[in-house]
Amino acid sequence: MKEKEDLIKSGDYLKAEVIKQRINKLKSEEKSHHKKDVENRHLKEMKDLEEPFLLEINALNEYWQKEYEKFEEQLSINEKNLEERHKIEIQELKHLEESKLMKTFKHSKEYIDLKNTEVNLVKQERCKFFHI
Repeated sequence: MKEKEDLIKSGDYLKAEVIKQRINKLKSEEKSHHKKDVENRHLKEMKDLEEPFLLEINALNEYWQKEYEKFEEQLSINEKNLEERHKIEIQELKHLEESKLMKTFKHSKEYIDLKNTEVNLVKQERCKFFHI
């Protein structure tokens, strides 16, 4: 920079222009280098953040997968228990129904009348094919 001012004072404008272009080129290269450096740091930071995030996501997925498997296992156990309980309840209901049914049957009036008629006919020996 000082060199440029000295050349301008001495009247050597051509060299001053060359130095100006060189300074601009160096500034541009420095800016480009700084930009690449910032981009590289940004990528590194993103990678450094991404790795723990992925580990955390994987751990979370594993946890919920185990929870889901536990749930499925418990569901299976509960279904078996419910099925067993239903079988037991059905057996109890069948026994209850059987116990409430009458042990001896009551015949209808019509049946009793017919049976009495049959007995009387046999006594009178009118119907020999009936045997008591």
